[in-house]
Amino acid sequence: MLRVLFSLVLLAGSPPAVVAQDPAAKARPVHQSPVPAMRRAASSFLDSLSPELRQQAQFPLAHPERRLWSNLPASMFERKGVSFGEMSAAQAVLAHDLLRST
Repeated sequence: MLRVLFSLVLLAGSPPAVVAQDPAAKARPVHQSPVPAMRRAASSFLDSLSPELRQQAQFPLAHPERRLWSNLPASMFERKGVSFGEMSAAQAVLAHDLLRST
């Protein structure tokens, strides 16, 4: 009995002799970096803005404003940038496309 139990443990722990191919493995997309899509979406969004809105929408990387943000309500924290209310419908779609690309 002990010999049979030992044999079952060995068999259960060993890999199968024939490994079945996963048919979905070929259909899985290969992961690609989102950076090119993000760059295209950001360029499209910025290109759609007027010079005034574009100036509001972007800051240099070293600008202190980059770190001064909050999720608090606008009544509690003065927000910088461009609000969706200032955008046209087409600009809002491009802004959402940019958010979706990240």
